[in-house]
Amino acid sequence: MKNYLFFALMLALLFGCDKKEELSLPKGPEDLLGYWKYDGYGEENERFFTAVLSDAGLSESEKSLMMEFRSDGFFRQFFWNWCGTPPAMPSDWQNGQWEQVSEQPLVIKVWFGTFPEDNFQNLEILEIDETHLVIK
Repeated sequence: MKNYLFFALMLALLFGCDKKEELSLPKGPEDLLGYWKYDGYGEENERFFTAVLSDAGLSESEKSLMMEFRSDGFFRQFFWNWCGTPPAMPSDWQNGQWEQVSEQPLVIKVWFGTFPEDNFQNLEILEIDETHLVIK
């Protein structure tokens, strides 16, 4: 009787392990780390970005709205002033900070200046993987 019970237990354990099922982990802010080149707008104010290794070799217009996220909370975004009037600020990287606000949905806060209250935006991460980012 013990052998049958042991055999039934092993058989149940064997069929209980489904090797085809992939482990699905929620995407977190660590997936943001690196450079993101702006690709354009979508519906409902969605903004599309593509992961790039760095900003090296890109023209100012190609860097426009490009973002960089670092693990220590450092954030920067490239602002490109292309208008014909004297620009209010030069075309360059603007330094700031970022932090996670919520997990579901994944929302981060980015800001420029010393304090978050100065100039911040909450960005909802709609999609993210190794090569693409969609924010709202």
